[in-house]
Amino acid sequence: MSRSFGSLEKAGKHCGGLLAMDRRMRPHLPDGHRWNLSDAILDTRRVQRDTQISFAERMAEPLLHIEEGLAYSFTTLPDGRRHVEDMFGSGGVCNWRQSLRAALPYALMLKAGTTITRLDTAAVLREMERDPHLAEAFRRLDLSRQWRLRQRSRTLISGAIHDGLMHVLLDLSFETHGTFGRFDPMPVQMTQEEISTILGSSTVHVNRTVKKLVADGRLRRRSRVFEIVDPDRERQRLAYDTPSFPAIAGKPALVKEPSA
Repeated sequence: MSRSFGSLEKAGKHCGGLLAMDRRMRPHLPDGHRWNLSDAILDTRRVQRDTQISFAERMAEPLLHIEEGLAYSFTTLPDGRRHVEDMFGSGGVCNWRQSLRAALPYALMLKAGTTITRLDTAAVLREMERDPHLAEAFRRLDLSRQWRLRQRSRTLISGAIHDGLMHVLLDLSFETHGTFGRFDPMPVQMTQEEISTILGSSTVHVNRTVKKLVADGRLRRRSRVFEIVDPDRERQRLAYDTPSFPAIAGKPALVKEPSA
């Protein structure tokens, strides 16, 4: 069931709602650079239950920043099935690309317990014009997201279901921790049905695949907490990497991880 923004529980307006964004941006900013989007903050809210927001009829939505939790975007196909487009965790901006073009039929599912900060899109764009370092960080994060999306699509199209599931878990790990290369145990907030929708498979098949990965020693699972046993090996096997970017003053270049 769709809900309007007005039905979300408010958690108050404050600048601290962008700390997760800062963690994602920091590798893409000069050392010591300070950026400020406090004037763009509209409010910060927490959802108590899974909450769907529709963007189908809106042309100028606020940007939605995930401070904590998880969301995913999707479209509903003519036959009623859902196509999950992307996932957004701590520090992610859910509708950045949609804000830059005419709206398409599109929805966002905020998972229970997620905290979001709404940002005025025009104010963010004005600050990016004033601060080119901020604009460049946004650009790099967007390119990195598109890179991950293309990699995931490649695996889902050409790989076996265990490859697709492992790739989705690697992406969820990135979104959970907000940084590339960190693969600590993570609570998976998406249901098995939602993950099966991403994989284009049945929940029964996904459940069997999880059990097989656990039995093979590639995955550990404690209820809804998952841990990839050897993430470096899984990354190499799936050619899962990150794009390279030119060096920023005072920082080494962000170089693409070698693919197997």
